[in-house]
Amino acid sequence: VTRAMIKANSRDFWEIRQFLPKETRNYVPAFIAAVYVMNYAKHHQINAQACNMFLKTDTVQTSRFVSLSSLAQALNVDETSLFALNPAYKKKIVNGTEEEPKRIIMPKLRDIDYANVYEVLYNTDLDISMQVVQASTDDVRDLRKKAVKPFSSNTVVYHKVSAGQTLTAVANKYGVEVQDLRVWNGLKSKTIVPGQRLKVFAKNRVQLKAPVSYSSYKVKTGDTLSEIAEKFNGATVQSIRRDNKLSKAGLQAGMVLKISKG
Repeated sequence: VTRAMIKANSRDFWEIRQFLPKETRNYVPAFIAAVYVMNYAKHHQINAQACNMFLKTDTVQTSRFVSLSSLAQALNVDETSLFALNPAYKKKIVNGTEEEPKRIIMPKLRDIDYANVYEVLYNTDLDISMQVVQASTDDVRDLRKKAVKPFSSNTVVYHKVSAGQTLTAVANKYGVEVQDLRVWNGLKSKTIVPGQRLKVFAKNRVQLKAPVSYSSYKVKTGDTLSEIAEKFNGATVQSIRRDNKLSKAGLQAGMVLKISKG
């Protein structure tokens, strides 16, 4: 933001907006739109809906395979509400193990049949292969984890956050959950800053090797490094600069950049 202000020679958001990264320039307009909708909803036939999510929750860890549908039945709540609290488990099954216990977020209720809940969490065996279900990570991150290197057991890694890096990117690098990183480091949000040191418990987890294959991209007029990085999974402004030995002079139309495949 500071660099954008210098380039625009202004502190006016609408003047510096063109110099901001693509992922940042829409923050203020989105906030203004949200405030407008909140204040003038009736003028646009927008009616407030009751929140169907539980606002008060409890968290438990399990080292077993647990069906979220069975747990919802034991809690006597609609299963879609429980799914909404645990969106990471795409197959609706929590795949906890002794080596990697998994977290379940449950609604905090007054009248709970604890016996039934305990039975589902600790005494119910699912007739399903542990190798088949990878419930907590069955998304596009798996496609990026091609070459892995195992850590030795009981390893604690300290990761130094680089510029532009997100908590999700750090979690993907070490094969852990974002929520785990927040718990291990006492983070109240997903916000991290360059230079920050994060503790990562890497026992029986994996770390990505450096990418060895590349794609090429021909620079067009008006392209910025941040916009180019967005086009490629795993690419960052820093990695593009490093791989192409770019100086601060910037880009020139017609240049062919080497982009590492994340």
